[in-house]
Amino acid sequence: QAAEILRQLGDKNLLAPPLRGMASLELAGSHPEAAAKLFAESLSLNIEVGDVRGVIASLAGLASVCLARGEFVRATMLCAVVASQQESRHTTLLWIDRNQHVLTLNDLRTRLAPADFDAAWAAGQQLTLDKAIALALENPHV
Repeated sequence: QAAEILRQLGDKNLLAPPLRGMASLELAGSHPEAAAKLFAESLSLNIEVGDVRGVIASLAGLASVCLARGEFVRATMLCAVVASQQESRHTTLLWIDRNQHVLTLNDLRTRLAPADFDAAWAAGQQLTLDKAIALALENPHV
């Protein structure tokens, strides 16, 4: 309900974090496509208002969606972007976003061979934020 009220008020700054929270609940309920749509909406709003930390958090959420879909290389690349963007911008994710990112990253380490993980991580660290956004959204289901 809160998200709908914020939509009606047009408050894009306040709407993006609850959308990520709703997306996380959808993901926990085994609904990755619904989660992807909510994370993508959050990403779009964060881009629109210039909230880079929110953009990075939305990418972390979309990495979790990729994990749920079995897209382990793409998920790892997105996790690498999240890590490199936080470091280069001297910022951290909000605790809920950070927790999801850490859980996703730990899960990915068990699903990929170390060499495959390292290669995907290295590739992800080379992506610009714009290229990472494109990578995160390239699935037609989003």
